Amino acid sequence: MDAFFSSSAGKMESGHGLRIKAGALMSGMTLVILGLVSCKDSQDKSGDQSHPKAVPLADAGHGKPAAPTRHHGHAHAHEHEHGGASLSSLPPRIAELAEKQPAEALDLAKALPAGEREQAIKTLLLALAEERPEFVARELEASTLGRADMAAVGEVLVGYWPDSRKALLWADQTFKGADRGQVIGAALAALVESSPGDALAFVDGMPVGQPREAAFNRMMQAWAGTDLTAAVEYARGVKDPAEAAAAMATVADMWAAKDAAGAAAFLSGTAGEPRYAMLAQLVAANQVRTGDPAAALAWAATVPGPSGLKARESAIAAWSDVNPAAAAAYLDKAGAPALVPLGPKLAGEWSARDPAAAARWVEASQSSAQGAMVAEVMQNWLKASPRDASTWLDSLPEGPARDHGILVLLRREASGDPAGVFPWADALSTPAAREAEMKRLQSLMAADYAPINGKRH
Repeated sequence: MDAFFSSSAGKMESGHGLRIKAGALMSGMTLVILGLVSCKDSQDKSGDQSHPKAVPLADAGHGKPAAPTRHHGHAHAHEHEHGGASLSSLPPRIAELAEKQPAEALDLAKALPAGEREQAIKTLLLALAEERPEFVARELEASTLGRADMAAVGEVLVGYWPDSRKALLWADQTFKGADRGQVIGAALAALVESSPGDALAFVDGMPVGQPREAAFNRMMQAWAGTDLTAAVEYARGVKDPAEAAAAMATVADMWAAKDAAGAAAFLSGTAGEPRYAMLAQLVAANQVRTGDPAAALAWAATVPGPSGLKARESAIAAWSDVNPAAAAAYLDKAGAPALVPLGPKLAGEWSARDPAAAARWVEASQSSAQGAMVAEVMQNWLKASPRDASTWLDSLPEGPARDHGILVLLRREASGDPAGVFPWADALSTPAAREAEMKRLQSLMAADYAPINGKRH
């Protein structure tokens, strides 16, 4: 491994000469960053059947929804001392020995009763990490700590070690399991400040898997914090689409926060590649929160491809946090080009906080996206108040938009109460859909009442 460091020097070319080979890098990192864009991204879609057993409507809150009204045969329905740990929590004698006689202090900690021993050892090692990193490194493996506690100490230790290369070598040799990425990532985060070429080369040699993903993510975030320009240049230079998306995802939040104008100008000149979607979302959201929401949407429209649509959705979501009624008025005025792609997003975001207000807007909409908007409102309102949600749904005129809401209700609640929602299936306006849903509910009811050992449920 020492040979690795000597041979890797000078390999980095313009911040992106080395390439990360793991396509799997994208999975975990992208989800983490996505969570920064919006608290809610319509996780329950109208066709979702992720609930293994739906809660019966009567038990879901605010009572059971009424059956649809029938018309003409159909319904209209720590203290930071000594490495981040405080010696004050240790027994006085151990705390007294810690700084001048750490080995003796550690022996005393190991002699404590089982209920106190592990916590005392961990606290002591953390307290010693800043001033005596190599001592802690030598003692950690023989410390009797569990895997998670060892990783917690190791993560702090490598950050204090004066020689980041030695810290990385130690982490590489010491940690082999699921915690490997956590500790190596912390070591790489320290190394990338002084030698990004070595850090990148080390990750490039790691086998594909979760530890590599975690280590790469931690390193890139640290690099963006200390040298945003170099980190962005590297991320932009990665050729493989999946690898590029993973690299860009780790620097996007800091780029959007520290250099929003530069990021916006860059995005407007791209071809809208998926790798930049996360950056576009963050830039748009930041523009809404710090300036003019309408201007943010206008900018997002200049970003081509999928990244542009994601940016517009992010802007609408951010606007709904501030003033959903104003966002709705903007979409109504803009007409179909804005309402069709963005109306469902606003309906979902708004109804998560105020379903009744969102429902009034959706009900008045003449957009072809009204059905999708109804579905978004129902997803959220059914969680908050099933009876109010079904009452509103029943008030809508028969047709495709109402059918979208009925299908959400059926998909969400059928497995918990198939007989109770049967009238809603009968209320669907399309014969084919009505027949299919009624057959599905009949099958669920038959299974629910099937004999088991000679007895019914």
